[in-house]
Amino acid sequence: MSQYISQHKRYFSSAKLCSQLGQSNALLRACAHIMAATTHPARHARPPWKPVLGASSDEQALWHRYLFLDSFAMAHYYDLSRFVSKTQFDIIDPHNRLALHRKQGGLFLTYHHHFFNHLAPLLGSFGLPTSVVSLSFNQSPLYSLYEQYLRTPTEAAQKLFAGGKWIFIDPTAHSKLPRDAVLDAVQKKGNVVMAIDFNNIFPWGSSTPILLAGHPLHIPTGLLKRVTSMDCPVSLTYLYLSPQGKMELRIFSLPENLSDLISSYTKNLNSLLTSDPAFWEGWHDIT
Repeated sequence: MSQYISQHKRYFSSAKLCSQLGQSNALLRACAHIMAATTHPARHARPPWKPVLGASSDEQALWHRYLFLDSFAMAHYYDLSRFVSKTQFDIIDPHNRLALHRKQGGLFLTYHHHFFNHLAPLLGSFGLPTSVVSLSFNQSPLYSLYEQYLRTPTEAAQKLFAGGKWIFIDPTAHSKLPRDAVLDAVQKKGNVVMAIDFNNIFPWGSSTPILLAGHPLHIPTGLLKRVTSMDCPVSLTYLYLSPQGKMELRIFSLPENLSDLISSYTKNLNSLLTSDPAFWEGWHDIT
């Protein structure tokens, strides 16, 4: 356990140092590659998708990409203000969803990917008040040991939400406050970032079965059902760093019908898992 803790502390420290040294994206990218190879706690592990997708000829390169994305995102997390102001983003928004969300608010439905925590600051920089639904940090018994590394950047992130806030959920507490906070934000024409690509951990919540890479997952859909009944925009949204180094903000419309919405959400993720398995952080739920 002590080795596990020291590895993570070293990783967070190197990410913070990377952020301080990386005055350009090119330098930060180089630092992240070094982190992936030297300080990432999972650098000696096997790719989590291997039991699902099997071995591949580019397995080592894919695993380094996963570790690099994680390290690059973590280094940026220590200076999100610079991330949103200095990074060049290609915005892929074929149905002009950003304009719709600016006018009506709504739900940005996303996945657990390396840049999940970076979405709200970026959307906030566009003038969209955006809150984020996240598992409470104190759900980890080790959080008190990492708090010094995470509290400051997490508090700094909220300042970039354009009036939005973190909405922390505790699955052990049967509280309606997080749900009410989400519904209240949407009713007031604010925006909420939320992911549902994980096995339902809320004993009181409803689930919907889906298949990811041919494996079953029972995702939580109770809150999603409530939001979609409010007749507000729901868009699939995520940040994607292409292998060529382009940072893309991808925003797509989703069907209004809940069943069709979940099907479209799942189909897109399955496509990503096939084309770039390093994108997703949720492999542990299906392996």
